[in-house]
Amino acid sequence: MTVGLVIVSHSARLAAGVAELAGQMSQGKTPIAAAGGAVDDVLGTSVDKILAAIQSVDNPDGVLVLLDLGSALLSTEMALEMLSDDQRKRIRLSYAPLVEGALSAALEASLGHPLAQVQQAAEKTAQVEQLHLLKPLTQEEQPPQEHQDSAGTLSPEEIAPLEAQVRLTNPAGLHFRPAGLFVQTAARFQAHIHVFGHGRESEATSFSSLLSLGLRQGDTVTLRASGVDAQAALDALSELVHANFYETESEVKTTAPAAPIETPVSEHIRKSPGEPWRGIPTSAGLAVGPALLYTSRAGTLDAVQQHPISSDQVDSERKRLREALHSAAQELHSLAISLQSSVGQADAAIFDAQALMLDDPALRDDTLHLIEAEQIDAAGALAKTGERFAATLETLEDPLIAARAVDVRDAISRVLERLGISGQAVPKQVLSDLRQPVVLIAEDLTPSDTAQLRPEFVLGISYHSRGHHCPCLGDSRDCRDRSTTAGQVA
Repeated sequence: MTVGLVIVSHSARLAAGVAELAGQMSQGKTPIAAAGGAVDDVLGTSVDKILAAIQSVDNPDGVLVLLDLGSALLSTEMALEMLSDDQRKRIRLSYAPLVEGALSAALEASLGHPLAQVQQAAEKTAQVEQLHLLKPLTQEEQPPQEHQDSAGTLSPEEIAPLEAQVRLTNPAGLHFRPAGLFVQTAARFQAHIHVFGHGRESEATSFSSLLSLGLRQGDTVTLRASGVDAQAALDALSELVHANFYETESEVKTTAPAAPIETPVSEHIRKSPGEPWRGIPTSAGLAVGPALLYTSRAGTLDAVQQHPISSDQVDSERKRLREALHSAAQELHSLAISLQSSVGQADAAIFDAQALMLDDPALRDDTLHLIEAEQIDAAGALAKTGERFAATLETLEDPLIAARAVDVRDAISRVLERLGISGQAVPKQVLSDLRQPVVLIAEDLTPSDTAQLRPEFVLGISYHSRGHHCPCLGDSRDCRDRSTTAGQVA
């Protein structure tokens, strides 16, 4: 037998093409399977397809899975959960360049080389510039024999932990987008990584726990890693922090918290009939049109009822939860990709961050435990877990991170809809259904709300709450992370 390869891509055509090319390179000696696209081959990834592909090429020599984008990792990890412990031990994941990595890995596998060597061959194809967001060490910098001997032979507990200290220098600290990059980077290594700050500890791959540390610009963070990739993981995470999470100058400006503006209450509250409401303008111009009073779904999750279930229903509810979390995360990743051209990569990244939150092992495991321990339905358990995390964020001193509680509730609400539950007391309004231009008036807007907006039908926005994301409308004007009631409303 030889090591098998699985090509995971958001595009079914791309995965099939790479698999065909790699098959020709190995002259058919390497078992290769393509797992591209979501259901009906639309852009995305499918747990079922990935699981079937892995099983089709699995053998005692192992399987190397090559991934293209963020949610490919999420889907693959979920597929791995459905395999036996023995199967999981012989499967490796890699972010090596998809085409070059597949060709090199296929050739190496066809020669009968072991899994560690096949992975090494795939990752040799990457340039340092490509790896700065993935794995910052080229294979030439690590002796091949050392890499081969250490891979998979020692448990994390058998390797002494390593430590590194870094200082956050990016303006907004470890808020949503940087935390997402941090989690994605940590997840690429075979290592157990812990983060220490403000006297608290978090798993590096737990998005929710990491965010709840409330780490800000100027804070010193201790990283502790153990496992075969411990040093490489620390190097990658340290580089990520030192590079300010690769934020461009414009991204730094838009993600930094706006300076608070003290405005007397009397300027906001109408004193006499006919007097307009006045607020803090964020965009120049005048908008005149019919007002639409919008009720967002961004309230608390307490309105979701917890329904008792029997012990026989526990397994089915746990399965429903996993499927709903995965489906919602997939949708968020697709939404991020589709919005990049219209709102920019920085703004679209908020949906990738929400997807990481839904894939957080802590969120999933806590909810699974609630379903079993309290014998309640998946929706009720998830709402309870999600509200607890959102409430934790709201207690943090950093107003920028505390304001992200609305993102938590927004992401959880998306999952609850898949579970057939809505926490709203009023019928849900769909902003994408607007057919006439309006001035939108709201107490709050979530990322999901603003993603629905069609610029041609939104003349202006007036809202009250602090610190949420407002994708650019029409002329790329940014109203993110400000306490705003734009201009005046008569």
